[in-house]
Amino acid sequence: MKNCIVLLLLATVPASAQKKADRKTLENLQTTVAALHAANGELPGTPGEQRAAAWITAHMQQDGLLPKGDSGFLQVLTIKDARETAPTAQLIINGHPLLPNDQFYALPFSATKAVQGEVVPHLNEPNNIWLVNLATQDVSATRLLDNLRNQAIEATRTGASAVVFYNGKVSPAELKNWSSMNPKPLAIPVLWVSEPAAKKWMGDDVDNFKVTMKVAFEQVHTTATNVLGYIDNGAPQIVIIGAPYHFLTASVPPNDDEASAAAALLELGRLLKASNLHNNNYLLIAFSGEEAGKTGDHHFARHLVVDSNNINYSLKLDRLGGLSPQQGLLIQGSSGCPVWTQLLNNASPKGIKVNYDSSALSRENRPELVFSAPAQPSGPLNYNGTLDIVKMIYHLIENANSQGKLASQP
Repeated sequence: MKNCIVLLLLATVPASAQKKADRKTLENLQTTVAALHAANGELPGTPGEQRAAAWITAHMQQDGLLPKGDSGFLQVLTIKDARETAPTAQLIINGHPLLPNDQFYALPFSATKAVQGEVVPHLNEPNNIWLVNLATQDVSATRLLDNLRNQAIEATRTGASAVVFYNGKVSPAELKNWSSMNPKPLAIPVLWVSEPAAKKWMGDDVDNFKVTMKVAFEQVHTTATNVLGYIDNGAPQIVIIGAPYHFLTASVPPNDDEASAAAALLELGRLLKASNLHNNNYLLIAFSGEEAGKTGDHHFARHLVVDSNNINYSLKLDRLGGLSPQQGLLIQGSSGCPVWTQLLNNASPKGIKVNYDSSALSRENRPELVFSAPAQPSGPLNYNGTLDIVKMIYHLIENANSQGKLASQP
């Protein structure tokens, strides 16, 4: 009887330990998502992103990961280096001051000068301000800035003291993009008046305009940060695991939140650090700017912090919180390595429907997989499903631990 009791206790210990480990992972996933939301780090280069990056850094440090960025755990990237219209810039039309970076913009090739004059519409006088109504022109949007510069050059040559373009159909975002260019400045000020402001203050019923302007610029330098943590097992090869750390917005369902991917990344780092899977080193990256052109991902690819020849394979986690029985988990890149299918089949739990997109995603000729759970139209973040995905990816890494360096599909 005593022997039976001992055998029963031994049989239940692994299951009990696993349940305890699962509870720990679930709690950590929830804590991370809540912390990233509280940081309000939705956009790259904002104070909220800095708070989120600091929280991720502290988590990696607590779990025993080593810093692998260019500034501790942080890899700093420039996302904006622009010469924008300064708040001190002025444009006053018939006594009405317009707002810089809203109702008017200084074009990037403008001179920094103050000019005033009384202007008759449609009359381009020498030594006076020229008003150019873009509604009367047929100009390709793809070449618009070059066209405006050429018109301003011709106006300078024929004696204009300044040029004001108005009634053009360009979004504020595109006007901001123009500020990132750095052309040689012309000899005269050149301004752009937004279409709503032009309709309000520069209508066809106005006989003449008294215009006062002062052009000023400010240099705007904005940086964002990837967060890089490293597990050094003294192995000859490195596994890269990455995830974005964007956060919930009002227009995004909770289960489509990329904070779930960042939470899963940190849990994998904690589990791998405590594991005996020592045939690879592990580089974990929380990427900035996923929804802004994947700027963090691209920056890391151009500024690798490890020797590319030593990279074994890469795993990327995308939104994971929308896992559902109907749509399941999407894995992309399975054709990029001959052993992916076998490793994934061995790692996939029976309770998860797995869909494979076999398109190869190999970067620099190395195997790569991307994991994502398509979002549902509504519903809370599926923490239990995210836990299952974390366990699946961990088992995949575990199964690959004895495979040596994985070969890319020829």
